[in-house]
Amino acid sequence: MLFTAEVEAALNAETGPACAVDPDGVLLFINRAWDSYVVPPSTPRACRKELLGQNWTGFFSAEAATFYGRLLALALALPQASRSALLHTSQCNTPTLVRTSYATFAPVYDGGAVVGCALLYGLEDVGSPARVYGVAQEPLDAYRGSNGMMQQCGCCRRLNHPKTQHWDFVVAALAPALSGVEDVLCGTCRARYRGDPQPVKHPWLH
Repeated sequence: MLFTAEVEAALNAETGPACAVDPDGVLLFINRAWDSYVVPPSTPRACRKELLGQNWTGFFSAEAATFYGRLLALALALPQASRSALLHTSQCNTPTLVRTSYATFAPVYDGGAVVGCALLYGLEDVGSPARVYGVAQEPLDAYRGSNGMMQQCGCCRRLNHPKTQHWDFVVAALAPALSGVEDVLCGTCRARYRGDPQPVKHPWLH
């Protein structure tokens, strides 16, 4: 077992979803709260038993995988004496809620050597999409470019209108079976969420 029983117990005590990866990003532990937060019935491939043993960054677009791989490397390089972790914020929106997502990257040490990283997630409701963004009423086909694809921000989930280049919140675009989508980042999310993460104190994992 790469992670100690104490680390696994601490992650299981978290009320929100949490997991632990080895230095290569392979998921070796996922806490009990994971499925109830992360997995709607339509996405069984995201349940704990399906994810264990897979590379965590493999579930993101190429750009996001590079970014989160960098965050993982930065967290693993934190000195044990600093008792620090990295905090990254993003969005995890639903058809009815705009939510801020928090991910804490906390390095895990064993005998002074880093053996992996714990990832702890949290969500905070911001408000309705209508209040935060306004909700567009145009049909999905209005957002398809000449190649038949739609550009959707992988963070806020808004669609880029090919004619106006405006990013719109379209409720139907958050359907789990949505197809013909290019996963990109809008300029707002790139500027707001892709900067350097904030260092935070998180002593219980050290």
